[in-house]
Amino acid sequence: VLVLVFTIIVAAVSYTIVEQPIRHRLMKPTSWIAVIVVMVTALTTGVVVAQPVAPSEEALAPITLPSDGAGATSSTVKPRVLVIGDSVPALASRQIVDVGRRMGFEVGVVAEPACVPSPHAEDQYVPDVCVPFIDALPTTIEDNRPDFVVWWWGGTGAGSDWNGNSVLCCASTGRAAIKERTEWLQTLVGDRPAAIILPVPRSDLDAKDAAGTLCESETTRASVDVARTTVLPLADVVCPSYPDRCNLIERVDGLHYSTRGAEQVAEWIFERVARSEEHTSELQSRQYLVCRLLLETK
Repeated sequence: VLVLVFTIIVAAVSYTIVEQPIRHRLMKPTSWIAVIVVMVTALTTGVVVAQPVAPSEEALAPITLPSDGAGATSSTVKPRVLVIGDSVPALASRQIVDVGRRMGFEVGVVAEPACVPSPHAEDQYVPDVCVPFIDALPTTIEDNRPDFVVWWWGGTGAGSDWNGNSVLCCASTGRAAIKERTEWLQTLVGDRPAAIILPVPRSDLDAKDAAGTLCESETTRASVDVARTTVLPLADVVCPSYPDRCNLIERVDGLHYSTRGAEQVAEWIFERVARSEEHTSELQSRQYLVCRLLLETK
């Protein structure tokens, strides 16, 4: 609203001191100063308005899932989704929750900036914060009682640390570390269905980092147990081709999403969570029928 009001004011001033004098041939030498001021003001306003708007840092506080509805019927119970990760989902947490609820989910976001998905303390950038966060993940999951867990880390670029060692994502040691990490994440959720959002190449880093991110995605995809874990290739809609098409959904710094970008990503995520939930329910129904048939034959 403020931008609209300011635009109207600038337009009115421009009409009065620029267009009208030119139209009636009343321009004076000193009038050009006013013309330049109006032009600079309009240009500055356009640049500021065009900048992506980052979500508020107040979103960094965790949003836990509400308690189970004790008297809820099967028709009113909503699937419970818990998103866990780093600063990327943390800054988008309000948009994730709002969009998820609008699409029929109960949503919680528990994310800690600067913490990497590793059980090894020596891999964390801020051990005092991240080690307790990582150690508490099993309890966090149990306390929130989600039906579905979404793991979302922004990605590390060309390489990362694993068990105290620096590894390159495209090297054999890096791929082995990514495989171990993926298996560890799947262990944390137990029998719950889950999804891992594959990292997106950062538009603020170079081609070597983008290649490392692609290797990380490939190895993660190859390491999941597809019976209970879905991979969500977010790069397909954000950065399908580095560097030419790498901000199809708006990011404010090459990694974190603008407010509108976060809403678009959240819609994309929950559409796929819904499909995965349907697929899981179908598989579970088939398994139940098979068990019933086996029991009846006995």
